[in-house]
Amino acid sequence: MNMSDEEDSRLLLVRERLRATMEGNGGQKAVSKLTGIPVNTLGNYVRGIVAEPPASNLVKIAKACGVSASWLMGLEKSGSSPIGISAGDVEAYEGQPIVFGSKAAKSHCRWRVASRALELAGYLPGDLLEFDLGGRPSRGEPVVAEVRNETGEVSSVLRLFQPPVLTAHTADPTIDARPIQLDPAEARVKVLGAFIRMVRERST
Repeated sequence: MNMSDEEDSRLLLVRERLRATMEGNGGQKAVSKLTGIPVNTLGNYVRGIVAEPPASNLVKIAKACGVSASWLMGLEKSGSSPIGISAGDVEAYEGQPIVFGSKAAKSHCRWRVASRALELAGYLPGDLLEFDLGGRPSRGEPVVAEVRNETGEVSSVLRLFQPPVLTAHTADPTIDARPIQLDPAEARVKVLGAFIRMVRERST
């Protein structure tokens, strides 16, 4: 199977999982109310009229419906029941394109930093980070990862990619700064793409 076939298969999987997720959460109208995404737009996603839904909207749907964002994006091939996401170090961001100078590609996802997990590495609450969901992270760069704990809950964390672990760089005593062991099978830790850039919004 070539790269094009693999991508087509992933997009088909995204549509199937979107349909099942919305049907299990009251249908498109209910999910529209939860996410603020128009019903017509959600319908276009499941019918394939929109080839690939924006990652930011998939994250919104995942959080509203209690499923893993990486599962909904087709990045997890497992057909097992999706796991819910709890609050974490980052929030999905969908703001004015002028913030980054251009509109993000559909395979890109933007996050707003919501904790001090990497404050000593220079990434502060409110900073905007952009990632390529199909990219491979580089050592020493920030990554967003979904981490599943012993009870099955999944949280989104912001850490530095330092194989074989993910590390926090913070002076905040409320943050668990223990290294997170990377999981080659991605059953417990799933890194969501490669870092592209950071923008710090100027206060007015």
